[in-house]
Amino acid sequence: MHVTLDGDPHTIAAERRQTQTGKDTLVHRVECSYGAFWRSFHLPSPIDAGAIDAQFKDGMLTVKLPKTEVKAVKGIEISIH
Repeated sequence: MHVTLDGDPHTIAAERRQTQTGKDTLVHRVECSYGAFWRSFHLPSPIDAGAIDAQFKDGMLTVKLPKTEVKAVKGIEISIH
């Protein structure tokens, strides 16, 4: 599996290869049997692309997208004469 995050909207794209299941395997639902798939979504805050983490365990894909730190806006006071 390969996860690619690109632009806004963010898109997670992957490809699932066809696998053989044994006689004793019971599957209740499969969203896509095999082939390429993707999901796109918008996030309300910018993300830190260098700190993205993804794991695939027990059939569940978990993607962590940490927010970037919000920089404080520096303001100055202007005197009006």
